[in-house]
Amino acid sequence: MVNHTRKIFSLFKPTAGWFNDAVRGSGLSGLCMTCYTTISHGMQGAFVERWHNETSSFHLPVGEMTITLDDVQCLLHLPIRGPLLTHSRIQRVEASQWMALYLGMEPEVADFECATTSGPHIRFITLSRYFEQHLVAAADAEAAGDDLFTQYHRGCALRCWYMHVVGAACFVDKSARYVDVTYLRYFMDLDTVHQWNWGAATLAYLYQKLNEAFNWRTRQLVGSCTPLTSWIISYFSRIHGIHIDLAYVDAMPRAARYVLQRGNNVVGPYRGYLDRTVHDDITWRPFSDYTQIVPFEGISLYSGWLACGTTIMVRYLP
Repeated sequence: MVNHTRKIFSLFKPTAGWFNDAVRGSGLSGLCMTCYTTISHGMQGAFVERWHNETSSFHLPVGEMTITLDDVQCLLHLPIRGPLLTHSRIQRVEASQWMALYLGMEPEVADFECATTSGPHIRFITLSRYFEQHLVAAADAEAAGDDLFTQYHRGCALRCWYMHVVGAACFVDKSARYVDVTYLRYFMDLDTVHQWNWGAATLAYLYQKLNEAFNWRTRQLVGSCTPLTSWIISYFSRIHGIHIDLAYVDAMPRAARYVLQRGNNVVGPYRGYLDRTVHDDITWRPFSDYTQIVPFEGISLYSGWLACGTTIMVRYLP
C-alpha cells in the first residue's frame, strides 16, 4: 500500500474563502484530513491474505466482513450517491490538450509530462507547482481588477488541487508519483464535481486492488493506504496501537480521529491476531454514535456491482 500523506499535507491550502467554499462544496474536502503519517504494512498484509474476490469480503474466524459504502462515507466523507465514474483511457495527444486547456500548462510542458511518465499522466510535483503558480496569478489578477483572469486562474488552481488529492488519496497507481489525466474530465466543469459518486469509485478501486492481490498472490498491493487502514482500526481497534487526535472534532471524517503508533511491518503477528479473533475483539458498530453527522443511507445495502471507469467492475455484496 502506498502512503501519500506527506504529498497531501505538503500541498499548500489557501485560507481564501473562494477556495475553501469550492473544496467543501465538491465533496472531496475530507481527503485532505484523513491520511496517516505512520502505517503498518504488516497489518494490511494480514487482511489482504484473507480477501476473497468471489465474495468481495475478508474471511475471518468470526465469519465474513467487508468494506461498505457506509464505511467509506463515514471514514472519508465521500458522497455515495450520484452517477458512477465512467472514464476510459485517453491518448497522449488528448491528455496534452486537456492539460493545456484546463490546467493552464504550456503545450511543451504538457508534452514533456506525457513523455516523462510514458503515458497520459501528470506528476504530482508538476500539479503542485502549477497550483501555486495559479494562486499567485489569481491574486495578482484580483488586485488588478481583472475578473476574467481571476476566475481563470482560480479554476486552474482548483483543478490542480483536485487532481493532486484524488490521485494521491483515491486512485494510486503503480508509479506512486503521477496521476492519470483521464480523471481531469470530472473537473472540467467545477460546478458538477459534487455530483459524481466518489465514494463508490474509491471503494471499487480498492476492491480491484484487493482482487488483483488475491488473483496474483503477490506480496505487493498498489493502492492508497487510507481507506483500508482506517477501516481496519475502526472495526479492530485493538489490533494496532492508536490514540485519539486531540484536534479531532465530530464534524471531521471519522478516519481523521485516529493517530497510529509505529507498527510492525511483518505480517506474522497480525496473522496470529486474526487467527485468534473472537466476536468480542470486533467493534461491530463503530459509527453508531456518528449518525447525526453522517446519516445511514439505504443505498449502502445495495448488492450488485460497483464501477470505477470502464475498466474496473467489482462485486459489491454487503
